[in-house]
Amino acid sequence: MITPVELLSAAVVVLAVLFIAYTFINVGIARGKTRIDAPAVTGHPTLERAYRVQLNTVEQAIMFFPLLWLATRYFHTLAWLPAAFGLVWVIGRFIYLRGYMEAPDKRSTGFLISLAATVGLLVLSIIGIVQAWVVITAHNWITHFLSLERGWSKIAWHRQTAWRSWHRQIVHSRRPKSLCPVLALELSRSLSPTLSKSAYRR
Repeated sequence: MITPVELLSAAVVVLAVLFIAYTFINVGIARGKTRIDAPAVTGHPTLERAYRVQLNTVEQAIMFFPLLWLATRYFHTLAWLPAAFGLVWVIGRFIYLRGYMEAPDKRSTGFLISLAATVGLLVLSIIGIVQAWVVITAHNWITHFLSLERGWSKIAWHRQTAWRSWHRQIVHSRRPKSLCPVLALELSRSLSPTLSKSAYRR
């Protein structure tokens, strides 16, 4: 079942994809203004800036999308936090685009914002995966321990039942079917001191 948190992250993914598509459109607009046809990517600062924004955004997206879904899937302490970091990433990339298109020196703010969001998603992913690993390991150990305990309990129950059956056979002067005579005699002496050796040999 899809959770509200997953829907938030899905909405962020849609926004990120729309923004990446906009960077493609921005390159096309720059080509129209500068009249530089493909496949050339140099020849005018406007086209070069638009192309760098597009390329850098695609490079960042390679890390962003997997980390967003890993954090959404495994980090549950503050379940909305991965989607919030994802939204910050989209905002940071937009600021990066605006700053870079105005002047290359203005790109740093947006780049740092989006980088901080990516690092935040990485940290959340690591924390969530470690927490999930600890829970799974603890569950396996507990299950194994309980299975061993149940196994020993069954062995103890069967052993106690067998001893009682053998004792009843000895008390009623019948030789046990699966117990050697010497052991039966010792068992009769320990559980029923009044039972004599002569009674067992009849």
